Amino acid sequence: MRDKTIFKSKQSSMKKVLFIILVLVLIGGGLFLYFTISEKTKISEENKEIEKIEKEKITIDCGSDKTFISEDLGIAFCYPAKKKYANSEAYYETEVRKVGNKIYVAQDFGTGKIDIYDGQYVEVFRKDKNDSLEEAIRKRLLTGISSEECWVEEGERREGYPEDCIFIEPIMYSYPTGEDFDLRAMSKALRDSKCPPDYSVVNGIRYFMMDENHPDRFLFFSIGQYAIWLDPNYERPWQETVRVF
Repeated sequence: MRDKTIFKSKQSSMKKVLFIILVLVLIGGGLFLYFTISEKTKISEENKEIEKIEKEKITIDCGSDKTFISEDLGIAFCYPAKKKYANSEAYYETEVRKVGNKIYVAQDFGTGKIDIYDGQYVEVFRKDKNDSLEEAIRKRLLTGISSEECWVEEGERREGYPEDCIFIEPIMYSYPTGEDFDLRAMSKALRDSKCPPDYSVVNGIRYFMMDENHPDRFLFFSIGQYAIWLDPNYERPWQETVRVF
């Protein structure tokens, strides 16, 4: 009788062990299946994002001119090939060079010599996609500076850019205007202010731009007082072809 009791007890224990093993197998299998599906879903989502980025890559029709593409900064634009402009005897050469988050564009004006760092440039900044362009500029360039001393103003609409691009003028500060305007006084006002000189208003073309379809970045253009034209008849400067992707 005692042997039968022991035998039944062993059977019961064995069943419990088998049950526990079965439960563990099911849990393990479930976890394996969950993580496998999760990983496949993650990979699928990453592939979709890559495909989206690939589709978004800009193909600009630059015609006979050249195309510059920076995949890490996410911008592309056209710049002139060797070109002879109207009323000019010389051929102009143009060079483009990426240095960090800046892309310089310079021309030799027919002299055969190019100082790349003395040319024009576009600079790309990363930003919180939820910040407006004005907020991003303030956070990046004006932290700790009074808005009464250095401020930003909405910029005018510029030709050549997609409709979803918005613009802001270079950082503003107080300086003589109108009949009292004087370059030396303007330069002194900038030096005496706390405004960042490389991004503030000067006697040349500068502006900030953001494509609302790509709110994780904004661009700063420093063009100066001259244009690097794509067209030999002095139409369409290179900066108007810049596209964000």
